[in-house]
Amino acid sequence: MRGSHKSAYRNFNTKKCRQIFNEERRTKFGGQIINQRFFINATTTNKTKQRKLPYHGDMKKIHSSFSKYNSPPSEIRQINNPYMSTIELKKIIEEQISRINVDTIIDLGCGIGAQSIYFAREFPDVQFCGLDYNANKIQKANQLASISNLTNITFKTHDVFDPNVSGVEIEDAAAVVSIHTLCCLTEFEAFFNKIHLFSPEWLVVNSLFWKGNLDVSIHIRDWDNLETDLNPDSDFNIFSKTRISNYLRNLNYNVQFRDFFPDSPIAEPADNKRGTYTINTDLNKNTQFSGPVHLPWSFLIASKATN
Repeated sequence: MRGSHKSAYRNFNTKKCRQIFNEERRTKFGGQIINQRFFINATTTNKTKQRKLPYHGDMKKIHSSFSKYNSPPSEIRQINNPYMSTIELKKIIEEQISRINVDTIIDLGCGIGAQSIYFAREFPDVQFCGLDYNANKIQKANQLASISNLTNITFKTHDVFDPNVSGVEIEDAAAVVSIHTLCCLTEFEAFFNKIHLFSPEWLVVNSLFWKGNLDVSIHIRDWDNLETDLNPDSDFNIFSKTRISNYLRNLNYNVQFRDFFPDSPIAEPADNKRGTYTINTDLNKNTQFSGPVHLPWSFLIASKATN
C-alpha cells in the first residue's frame, strides 16, 4: 500500500504552501475577531531529533523553506513526520479495516487537514472526507490538498453541533475518526450524536478519558499569548469512560478503550509554556502532561453491535 504512493509528494510545491500559510488569520470566536499567525517548529529540522519515517526527505526541504517565512503551524509536519499519536491511530485504522472494510473515512475536526492528508496517502484505496467548523482552516486544508497530488481526499466546512448531515453525503460504508477534538468540547453528547448520524461501521476517537465516573473541565489561560475564553483550543476536557461507554451502547455500539503513551520520552518545554512532555510515573514511564495538567490520552474504539 505504501509503495503505490512513494512519489506522492515528490512535486509538493513549497512556494504555494508558503502562500497558503504566510498570512494573518482572522478567526471569529464568540463575536470577537482574533488575529493569529501560523508558525512552524523549525527545530524539527535537527537531524539528531528527526524520526526516520517515509518521505522524510521531502519534508526536510519543506521545513527548510518554511524556516525563512511566517509559515504553517507545527501540525503541518504530520504530512510526512506525524505525531506518535497519529501513527498509533494509523495502526488502529489498519486493524479496523482488516476487520470491517469501509469505502469512506470521515475525519471529524480535521483542522488544516495535515493528518487527513497523511491518512489519505497511507490508505489510497479509501476516500477521506475532512470536516471542521472553521471555514478558514478548511480553506487552508483544500489548498494544501490541491498541491498534495492526492485524489482520495476532500474537505468541507461542517459544524459538529449542526443537527443534520446536509452537504456531507456518504453513500458507501463509512467510518469516523477524530483526534484531539472531543476534549475541546464541554459536553460529549452532541459529538457522538453527530457521529451516529453518519451510521459508521466503526469509529476511533483520540481524546482525554478517565476510568472513573468523573468528567473534568479544564481551561487554560496562557497569559503570554492570551486567547478569548471562548476559544475551544484552550480546553482540555476529560470525559468519563463509563458515561461514554453507556451512551454509545445505547446507540448500539460496542466500546473499548486503548490508553496511549508515547514510545519515547518528550522533553518539557524550556519556557514552561503549553506543550506536551512526559514524566516517569507509576502510571507509565511516559505519562503525558502539558504545563501542570495530566493528559490521560486514550483511543476510544467502537463498532456496531451485531444483533
